[in-house]
Amino acid sequence: MEATHVQCYLSGEFIPIEQAVKLNTSDVVDSELERVVEVDGEWYDTEGDDIEYLEDRDEWCLADDCRYSSLMEEYIHEDDVVWEYSETEFATERWFEEDSDFRWIEYGRASGTWLHYEDARECIDLDDYVHEYDAYWHEGSQEYYYDEDEVPNDYGDRGDFSEYHRSPDPQDLSNGSQFKVGIEVEKNSIMGYECSG
Repeated sequence: MEATHVQCYLSGEFIPIEQAVKLNTSDVVDSELERVVEVDGEWYDTEGDDIEYLEDRDEWCLADDCRYSSLMEEYIHEDDVVWEYSETEFATERWFEEDSDFRWIEYGRASGTWLHYEDARECIDLDDYVHEYDAYWHEGSQEYYYDEDEVPNDYGDRGDFSEYHRSPDPQDLSNGSQFKVGIEVEKNSIMGYECSG
């Protein structure tokens, strides 16, 4: 007489043989148990260590194909790993897009990567973010610029600093007065800009 039922390793109950499956451990179990899932054509116990449930994918995957993201505080599939600029942390693309602590960078040294906001500066000439080392601060406007040539010249067309014993053409503020007085000012720093030599 042919057997019609078999004992489930996990529940201890006898189940119809047609719903019995072998786990990756070779134990026979009931395929209708909630804790039993099929991954890549093989059956696994979800309470074991061989598979991980990935929230981002909403599916079970082999543990060997997963990595733990400390940014997301969960496992993600290795195919979904996206590194941030310093390559010390990773997450999924969707997580970076939804997280307010990271900025996508398209210019400069961090181009094509996600950068933490503490290391990013928004540049007024780009209306976008760059790595802090690629940004030029302008004291007068209290703004960052990406292109150094776009930083406003607070001294008009008179230049920033002159070589020693040289000066730009004087600016005439006499309003047509008969007498004029000129004063030479020597400085090596002014309004946050410095020069020496």
